[in-house]
Amino acid sequence: MNVQVLGCSHHDVSIALRERLVFSAEQARRALGCLRSEFPRVESVLLSTCNRMELYTATQSADALSGRQLAEFLGRFHHVDPAQILRHACQRAGAEAIRHLFLVASSLDSMVAGEPQILAQVKRAYRLATQQSAAGPLTRAAFQAALRVSRRVSNETTIHLACQRSRREREKELPKALRIIDLETQSFLAQWEHRAVSPVVRQLRESWHEVKQGEVERLFHKLPELDEQARVEVCEAFDRFVNKLLHPPVESLRGQSRFGKPHPLLEAASRLFRVKD
Repeated sequence: MNVQVLGCSHHDVSIALRERLVFSAEQARRALGCLRSEFPRVESVLLSTCNRMELYTATQSADALSGRQLAEFLGRFHHVDPAQILRHACQRAGAEAIRHLFLVASSLDSMVAGEPQILAQVKRAYRLATQQSAAGPLTRAAFQAALRVSRRVSNETTIHLACQRSRREREKELPKALRIIDLETQSFLAQWEHRAVSPVVRQLRESWHEVKQGEVERLFHKLPELDEQARVEVCEAFDRFVNKLLHPPVESLRGQSRFGKPHPLLEAASRLFRVKD
């Protein structure tokens, strides 16, 4: 899963530049359509508020869009020098991009932590991307998870209530909320990578067992005198042999997926064993 975000917010970009990069609802529709036309294999969601502009992109393939490509797109759309965007905007990819999305949706990255407006804005941004056919399975999984994480932060902390009270109360609740974000980020990435690995593991098993079955039948044809019990023992021996051969590559793939990045091994295994997409 290649996901990234390029954007600017009150944390790192002046009001003047943020105002030049803001998108109205109609502009956001046009921008998402342009992105889909220019990069048809890339999913995108555009979040634009008075305090931030963030462009989330995701792709199944390894050739994700670079930060420069995104900056050039934004620059063309808003007539802003891409170099200026790159100089001031913040870029995040992979786990950092997912964690940032969870922080934003949970209003932990807002100017006032716990403010309630950002969640509705995130929902609108995702809904618009869906309506424009710009979202897909990757962004759908990420943004639905972000909404769920936001609810968990709201249910398990009082940071949204503290938003209406004092800064001291918000700061008291913040560490607990950030722990939730970190746990949910790890969980999301592990689940997603497991989903990516499982089809390859299944196809690997199926292809090897197909080869095994062909060899067993060929052996039985050459040795017709084998009785039923002998045939069962031969089949079980072949099964054990295939399973032992499969165990190291399968466990390596699954082990890497627990750390969120099995892609190099996944691609190598797919090529080495000629596993189809």
